[in-house]
Amino acid sequence: MRASSRTYELFEIARLILGKLERCVVVYKRREVPGEPSTPLFVSVPDGLPFPSEEEAIAHALEHAMGQLFTTETVEVEPPKGAFQFVNRCPITKDLLGPPNYHRYSQILQNHYNTRGIHMPFERYKASIEVVRDEEAVKAWVESMKTATRYTFKEECPGEVTVFDSPDEARSFLLRVFRDRIVRTMDTVRVAAKVVEAAGQTEAARAMHGMLDAQRRFPLDTANALRGRLRRENFHIFKRGAKGVTYVCAVRRRFRQVGQVFSDSINQLIEFLEKHPLIGVGELAPQMLGITPPAAPETHAAHPAGSDAASAEAAAPEPVAELSPEQKTALNRLALDLRWLVAEGYVAEYSDGRLFAHPMMEPERAGQSEGSRDGAEDHHGTGEETPPVDHGDSISAIEAPIDAPAAKSDEVAAVGESPLEVAGSGEAATADAVVSASETASDSSSETKSPDEPVAGAEPTEAETEKKSGDA
Repeated sequence: MRASSRTYELFEIARLILGKLERCVVVYKRREVPGEPSTPLFVSVPDGLPFPSEEEAIAHALEHAMGQLFTTETVEVEPPKGAFQFVNRCPITKDLLGPPNYHRYSQILQNHYNTRGIHMPFERYKASIEVVRDEEAVKAWVESMKTATRYTFKEECPGEVTVFDSPDEARSFLLRVFRDRIVRTMDTVRVAAKVVEAAGQTEAARAMHGMLDAQRRFPLDTANALRGRLRRENFHIFKRGAKGVTYVCAVRRRFRQVGQVFSDSINQLIEFLEKHPLIGVGELAPQMLGITPPAAPETHAAHPAGSDAASAEAAAPEPVAELSPEQKTALNRLALDLRWLVAEGYVAEYSDGRLFAHPMMEPERAGQSEGSRDGAEDHHGTGEETPPVDHGDSISAIEAPIDAPAAKSDEVAAVGESPLEVAGSGEAATADAVVSASETASDSSSETKSPDEPVAGAEPTEAETEKKSGDA
């Protein structure tokens, strides 16, 4: 946007942010229930993922923390002794779990359920286990029990046993001695959207996708969260017309003053753009100069050996007439004049290539605009026109926990029939959740407005946007 000085719709930028999860940070909080005391969220410390219950958080954290805190090695152990007539088998992974009368069967079953990502209630899974009455299957299970995985804690713990022969013993040790590395409670949780997505089918992921779907359809909350951030980067936000679409540009608009003098070529270009509003960049030279610039040469694949020469000649591009030196000079002059007008703010070049020349400022409004501009420079130091205060665009600020990573992109709220919701101002267009913004409410003033200009595009107006938000 800075290099091209092009003008983009605010909703277009919001949809660009929402297009990839790598650009989003999700903020969660517990859904408030009237008449009941508020309870915090339970956070898995290894990856920062929130859960409604402590049991879910612990199970998820232990699955990720075992490899970080323990070293594992395979050792030979004594196989189970006894006469086993059958063994149980997992209906999903087809792994042999052992006979139910084996003394470690319950631990093996629970560990298999926790580590294999089985998405069904434990009791239902337990009832679906298969029974295999096959001597070969029994022998295969006994053979697999001759080796075991030994877990050794990586840190020194005086007075504690740090070598364990089963994952359950290692988990019990972590919860007893290092519980703060496994789970903690927080009122508000910030986590990268890609981390939520990588965790699979969790409550947090379901809530995040609910808000993403809603925002991609109508990104009002994300657009509001972007306003202050764009202003801090010295982008200029304005509306086209009194109730038009909101636009963002790296260059502040400039309106021509009465008596202002330009070169002849620039005056001719401005007059043409005023007579042909919203003309495309590619149509400018043919319609204004009557010159069609040569198209960029296309790269054609080499013809295979032995191909028909006639078909090769038919596929060759038609020769393009060479431009005269005068035509080349005229095209170059037009490109330079257009680039100067766009870079100085007299002409807006929209993201789809349409051009619009800002109208001449009336003398009365020109004096008011200069006074407003001077006040803006004194107050903000950016030289942007001071916009009127509009508290309808204000949004609450959400501060991240001290130990949470700073967000590098706008936060995406999570919604849905979920015990988790996103912290915000309570004015969202979707149920019980809004996108939070890292800027304060003082950053959220309304946009500067220009004289009425032709409105193009089917994007909803800001007035309609605010009305939809209020109705919701």
